[in-house]
Amino acid sequence: MRSELLVFLKAPRVGAVKTRLASDIGDELAAEVYRALARAVLDATTPVSREGFSRVLCFAPRDAAPEIVGWLGDEVLEPQSEGDLGARMDGAFANSFARGSTKTVIIGTDSLDVNRTAVEEAFQALDHADVIIRAAEDGGYTLIGLTKRQAALFTNIAWSTGTVLSQTLARAATAGLRVESAGPDTDIDDLAGLRRHWPRLAPLLNADVARRIEGAAFSTPPA
Repeated sequence: MRSELLVFLKAPRVGAVKTRLASDIGDELAAEVYRALARAVLDATTPVSREGFSRVLCFAPRDAAPEIVGWLGDEVLEPQSEGDLGARMDGAFANSFARGSTKTVIIGTDSLDVNRTAVEEAFQALDHADVIIRAAEDGGYTLIGLTKRQAALFTNIAWSTGTVLSQTLARAATAGLRVESAGPDTDIDDLAGLRRHWPRLAPLLNADVARRIEGAAFSTPPA
Protein backbone atom coordinates (compact mmCIF):
# COMPACT_ATOMS: atom_id res chain seq x y z
CA MET A 1 0.00 0.00 0.00
CA ARG A 2 1.37 3.38 -0.98
CA SER A 3 -0.06 6.70 0.16
CA GLU A 4 0.69 10.01 -1.52
CA LEU A 5 -0.08 13.57 -0.43
CA LEU A 6 -0.39 16.16 -3.19
CA VAL A 7 -0.13 19.81 -2.17
CA PHE A 8 -1.65 22.24 -4.66
CA LEU A 9 0.11 25.60 -4.65
CA LYS A 10 1.10 28.51 -6.87
CA ALA A 11 4.28 30.46 -7.29
CA PRO A 12 3.83 33.39 -4.86
CA ARG A 13 3.75 36.05 -7.57
CA VAL A 14 2.40 39.44 -6.55
CA GLY A 15 -0.94 39.93 -8.25
CA ALA A 16 -1.46 36.23 -8.98
CA VAL A 17 -2.32 34.80 -5.53
CA LYS A 18 -5.08 35.52 -3.00
CA THR A 19 -6.79 37.77 -5.52
CA ARG A 20 -10.03 38.07 -3.52
CA LEU A 21 -8.07 39.17 -0.46
CA ALA A 22 -5.90 41.45 -2.60
CA SER A 23 -8.91 43.53 -3.55
CA ASP A 24 -9.06 44.68 0.09
CA ILE A 25 -5.44 44.72 1.33
CA GLY A 26 -3.46 45.01 -1.92
CA ASP A 27 -1.51 42.58 -4.06
CA GLU A 28 1.76 42.76 -2.14
CA LEU A 29 0.27 42.07 1.29
CA ALA A 30 -1.98 39.35 -0.13
CA ALA A 31 1.13 37.62 -1.48
CA GLU A 32 2.70 37.81 1.99
CA VAL A 33 -0.37 36.11 3.45
CA TYR A 34 -0.15 33.45 0.76
CA ARG A 35 3.51 32.73 1.49
CA ALA A 36 2.90 32.49 5.23
CA LEU A 37 -0.08 30.16 4.88
CA ALA A 38 1.67 27.90 2.39
CA ARG A 39 4.77 27.64 4.55
CA ALA A 40 2.67 26.84 7.62
CA VAL A 41 0.68 24.12 5.84
CA LEU A 42 3.84 22.58 4.40
CA ASP A 43 5.57 22.59 7.80
CA ALA A 44 2.49 21.02 9.38
CA THR A 45 2.20 18.21 6.80
CA THR A 46 5.83 17.14 6.38
CA PRO A 47 6.03 13.32 6.30
CA VAL A 48 7.83 12.05 9.37
CA SER A 49 8.86 8.56 8.34
CA ARG A 50 9.23 6.28 5.35
CA GLU A 51 6.40 4.20 6.77
CA GLY A 52 4.02 7.13 6.37
CA PHE A 53 3.15 8.94 3.17
CA SER A 54 5.18 10.60 0.45
CA ARG A 55 4.52 14.20 -0.61
CA VAL A 56 4.49 15.92 -3.99
CA LEU A 57 4.08 19.67 -4.53
CA CYS A 58 1.82 20.23 -7.54
CA PHE A 59 2.64 23.75 -8.67
CA ALA A 60 1.35 26.36 -11.09
CA PRO A 61 2.08 27.94 -13.46
CA ARG A 62 4.01 25.26 -15.28
CA ASP A 63 7.11 27.44 -15.77
CA ALA A 64 7.46 28.17 -12.04
CA ALA A 65 9.71 25.30 -10.96
CA PRO A 66 12.78 27.53 -10.36
CA GLU A 67 10.67 29.90 -8.23
CA ILE A 68 9.23 27.04 -6.20
CA VAL A 69 12.69 25.56 -5.58
CA GLY A 70 14.05 28.96 -4.57
CA TRP A 71 11.14 29.48 -2.20
CA LEU A 72 10.64 26.03 -0.67
CA GLY A 73 13.90 24.20 -1.29
CA ASP A 74 14.28 20.46 -1.79
CA GLU A 75 10.82 19.07 -2.48
CA VAL A 76 9.37 16.64 -5.01
CA LEU A 77 7.68 18.80 -7.64
CA GLU A 78 5.13 18.20 -10.38
CA PRO A 79 3.53 20.88 -12.59
CA GLN A 80 -0.23 21.03 -12.56
CA SER A 81 -1.97 20.16 -15.80
CA GLU A 82 -3.90 22.67 -17.90
CA GLY A 83 -7.56 23.54 -17.42
CA ASP A 84 -9.75 24.65 -14.53
CA LEU A 85 -9.18 23.53 -10.95
CA GLY A 86 -11.23 20.38 -11.48
CA ALA A 87 -9.22 19.32 -14.52
CA ARG A 88 -5.98 19.99 -12.69
CA MET A 89 -7.00 17.96 -9.64
CA ASP A 90 -8.28 15.09 -11.76
CA GLY A 91 -4.99 15.12 -13.68
CA ALA A 92 -2.99 15.08 -10.47
CA PHE A 93 -4.96 12.13 -9.13
CA ALA A 94 -4.48 10.29 -12.42
CA ASN A 95 -0.71 10.86 -12.29
CA SER A 96 -0.52 9.75 -8.68
CA PHE A 97 -2.39 6.51 -9.25
CA ALA A 98 -0.25 5.87 -12.34
CA ARG A 99 2.82 6.10 -10.08
CA GLY A 100 1.39 3.28 -7.98
CA SER A 101 -0.36 5.12 -5.18
CA THR A 102 -3.31 3.26 -3.66
CA LYS A 103 -4.50 6.18 -1.50
CA THR A 104 -4.00 9.77 -2.64
CA VAL A 105 -4.98 12.96 -0.85
CA ILE A 106 -4.94 16.51 -2.27
CA ILE A 107 -4.77 19.58 -0.05
CA GLY A 108 -4.47 23.29 -0.73
CA THR A 109 -2.76 25.97 1.33
CA ASP A 110 -5.70 28.06 2.59
CA SER A 111 -6.39 26.35 5.93
CA LEU A 112 -4.37 26.24 9.13
CA ASP A 113 -6.47 23.25 10.23
CA VAL A 114 -4.88 20.99 7.62
CA ASN A 115 -1.97 19.36 9.45
CA ARG A 116 -0.29 15.98 9.69
CA THR A 117 -3.06 14.60 11.92
CA ALA A 118 -5.74 15.62 9.41
CA VAL A 119 -3.75 14.03 6.59
CA GLU A 120 -3.12 10.78 8.48
CA GLU A 121 -6.79 10.57 9.46
CA ALA A 122 -7.70 11.03 5.79
CA PHE A 123 -5.49 8.14 4.73
CA GLN A 124 -7.02 5.99 7.48
CA ALA A 125 -10.52 6.88 6.30
CA LEU A 126 -9.63 5.58 2.83
CA ASP A 127 -9.27 2.10 4.31
CA HIS A 128 -13.07 1.90 4.29
CA ALA A 129 -14.26 4.86 2.19
CA ASP A 130 -13.95 5.69 -1.50
CA VAL A 131 -13.75 9.42 -0.81
CA ILE A 132 -12.60 11.47 2.16
CA ILE A 133 -13.40 15.17 2.12
CA ARG A 134 -12.81 17.93 4.69
CA ALA A 135 -15.31 20.75 4.47
CA ALA A 136 -14.18 24.38 4.44
CA GLU A 137 -16.17 27.04 6.24
CA ASP A 138 -16.83 28.86 2.94
CA GLY A 139 -18.71 25.97 1.32
CA GLY A 140 -15.74 24.42 -0.44
CA TYR A 141 -13.29 21.84 0.85
CA THR A 142 -9.72 21.85 2.12
CA LEU A 143 -8.84 18.20 1.46
CA ILE A 144 -10.07 15.44 -0.79
CA GLY A 145 -8.77 11.89 -0.95
CA LEU A 146 -9.49 8.95 -3.24
CA THR A 147 -8.53 5.32 -3.72
CA LYS A 148 -8.88 5.54 -7.50
CA ARG A 149 -9.58 8.17 -10.12
CA GLN A 150 -13.09 9.67 -9.98
CA ALA A 151 -13.23 12.21 -12.81
CA ALA A 152 -16.95 12.90 -12.30
CA LEU A 153 -16.20 14.60 -8.97
CA PHE A 154 -14.27 17.36 -10.75
CA THR A 155 -16.27 18.02 -13.91
CA ASN A 156 -18.62 21.01 -14.29
CA ILE A 157 -18.24 22.14 -10.68
CA ALA A 158 -18.78 25.85 -9.98
CA TRP A 159 -15.33 26.41 -8.51
CA SER A 160 -14.71 29.30 -6.08
CA THR A 161 -18.35 29.35 -5.01
CA GLY A 162 -20.15 28.33 -1.83
CA THR A 163 -21.63 25.25 -3.52
CA VAL A 164 -18.43 23.36 -4.33
CA LEU A 165 -18.78 20.92 -1.44
CA SER A 166 -22.49 20.26 -1.94
CA GLN A 167 -22.02 19.70 -5.67
CA THR A 168 -19.13 17.31 -5.06
CA LEU A 169 -21.06 15.31 -2.47
CA ALA A 170 -24.02 15.10 -4.85
CA ARG A 171 -21.75 13.71 -7.57
CA ALA A 172 -20.33 11.16 -5.14
CA ALA A 173 -23.82 10.06 -4.12
CA THR A 174 -24.88 9.67 -7.75
CA ALA A 175 -21.82 7.49 -8.36
CA GLY A 176 -22.62 5.35 -5.31
CA LEU A 177 -19.34 6.18 -3.60
CA ARG A 178 -18.75 5.69 0.10
CA VAL A 179 -17.88 9.12 1.52
CA GLU A 180 -16.42 10.12 4.86
CA SER A 181 -16.53 13.79 5.80
CA ALA A 182 -14.77 15.97 8.36
CA GLY A 183 -14.46 19.66 9.20
CA PRO A 184 -15.44 22.39 8.68
CA ASP A 185 -11.95 23.86 8.53
CA THR A 186 -10.80 27.45 8.59
CA ASP A 187 -10.34 29.06 5.20
CA ILE A 188 -8.36 32.27 4.79
CA ASP A 189 -9.13 33.37 1.26
CA ASP A 190 -10.80 36.75 1.65
CA LEU A 191 -10.99 39.69 4.05
CA ALA A 192 -13.66 38.11 6.24
CA GLY A 193 -11.57 34.96 6.67
CA LEU A 194 -8.45 36.96 7.44
CA ARG A 195 -10.23 39.02 10.09
CA ARG A 196 -11.82 35.93 11.63
CA HIS A 197 -8.55 34.03 11.95
CA TRP A 198 -6.10 36.89 12.41
CA PRO A 199 -4.93 35.70 15.88
CA ARG A 200 -3.69 32.46 14.26
CA LEU A 201 -2.27 34.09 11.15
CA ALA A 202 -0.47 37.08 12.63
CA PRO A 203 2.27 35.08 14.44
CA LEU A 204 3.26 33.48 11.12
CA LEU A 205 4.17 36.83 9.58
CA ASN A 206 7.12 39.16 9.86
CA ALA A 207 6.22 41.74 12.53
CA ASP A 208 6.36 44.69 10.13
CA VAL A 209 4.27 42.86 7.53
CA ALA A 210 1.76 41.87 10.22
CA ARG A 211 1.38 45.52 11.27
CA ARG A 212 0.81 46.59 7.67
CA ILE A 213 -1.75 43.87 7.06
CA GLU A 214 -3.54 44.64 10.31
CA GLY A 215 -3.74 48.30 9.32
CA ALA A 216 -5.16 47.45 5.91
CA ALA A 217 -7.53 44.75 7.11
CA PHE A 218 -9.01 46.41 10.18
CA SER A 219 -9.03 50.07 9.19
CA THR A 220 -12.66 49.85 8.11
CA PRO A 221 -15.57 48.11 9.86
CA PRO A 222 -16.67 44.70 8.52
CA ALA A 223 -19.21 44.85 5.70
